[in-house]
Parts: sequence; C-alpha cells; structure tokens
Amino acid sequence: FFLFCQFVSRMIRTVFLLLCVALIVSAQRWTSSSWSDTVESGGYGGTLYICVDGSEVNGAYSEYGIIQGELFDSSSLLSGRFYEGGAGAFSCVTGSFSLKISNDGQTFTGTYTCADDEDGTEYPWDEQRVGNTPTNLQCAVLGTELAAGFFNDGEGYRNYMCIDDNDYEASYELEDGTEGYEYGVVYSDGLINSGVYQESDGSVGISLFFSLPDGSVGNFYWE
Repeated sequence: FFLFCQFVSRMIRTVFLLLCVALIVSAQRWTSSSWSDTVESGGYGGTLYICVDGSEVNGAYSEYGIIQGELFDSSSLLSGRFYEGGAGAFSCVTGSFSLKISNDGQTFTGTYTCADDEDGTEYPWDEQRVGNTPTNLQCAVLGTELAAGFFNDGEGYRNYMCIDDNDYEASYELEDGTEGYEYGVVYSDGLINSGVYQESDGSVGISLFFSLPDGSVGNFYWE
C-alpha cells in the first residue's frame, strides 16, 4: 500500500509539473516590443516597432511603412494591414498580414499578402526580437484627426494637403525654398495617405503621411 501511494504521489506531481509547463508554454503573447526587419524576409534592414494597447496594435518598420492590427488566439496571433508609400505609382503598397509569436517570445513567423495581387500569394514574414518597449512615436500610433490641412514644422517646412474622397494632393516648400507637389491614395478614413512626390529640383520619391495623437502628422519618405 505504501509503495502504491508513493507511485500515485509521483504520478500526481508529474502531471502537475506537466500542466505547469503547458501553462507556461501557452502563456506567451504579443507585447510592446522591437524586432528585426531583415531584407531576407522582405524587410528594409531597420527595426520593426510594435506597440500593444489591449487588443489593438500599432507598428512601424524601418521608417518605411506602418501596420495596424488586432490580437487573436489569446494574444499570440497578430493580424492586420500594412501601409507603405507609393500608392498610385507602385504595387504592393498595402495588404494584409498574420504573425504568430513563438513560445519563448523571441521570434515570430507569419505571412503577408499584397492587396493588388490577384493570386493572393502569401510571402513569408519571419523576424527576431531585438529589444523591448518602443515609444508611441516609434510605433507611429495613429491619432484621430485627418492627415490633411496645413502643416508647419517651425523651421521653414510648410505643407498644404487636401483630401478628396479617396485621393489627396499636397503642395509644400522645404527649408531651402525647394517647392514640391505630392499626390496619392487615402486609407483608414483619412488617417493614412500614401503617394509619390516630385520637387522643383528634379527629385522624386515615395511618401507616407499618417495622423498622430497630438494632432500633428508623421511622414516617411524615400527618394
């Protein structure tokens, strides 16, 4: 009887330990964090910043694009949309994605799909954790006001931007007097504008404007 009780006791402890391990493994979830954005995974060589607020997620990668998403599956699955500059002139500037965080919280695996890809091809998106909590500005956390109107950075840059349904146009002047014109497509009810620009000195490039919580706007642009 004593040996039987010892056997049962050991079995109970073993089952308890296995349950504890299972709970630890399944407890990993998305939190505010910083990740690699490797070229090998379709990225741009900088950093992917993710900010989590409840089930809502904002993020930005390599000062090139932004993401908006939600958490599912006990907060271990992040799904949403990405936005980059160049709408109206380039392909795959927006689309959907789904990212699953690993059990140890140090990597994620997933896929993204371009909105204009009729075949719905899924491309891999796999990265590694490189840091902890970023700032709201690094994550490009969206505000609630339209990314339009008059913008002035106080140092000579001035921008006049107008939204007309799903399109926008803007004229601006840089600190050195260079003038520019920009046009593109409006997303997320006017909180995100993606387009292309051209300047009086011959420079051309892509641009992504987005509303910020303090009423100002953020801008990623690449020549």
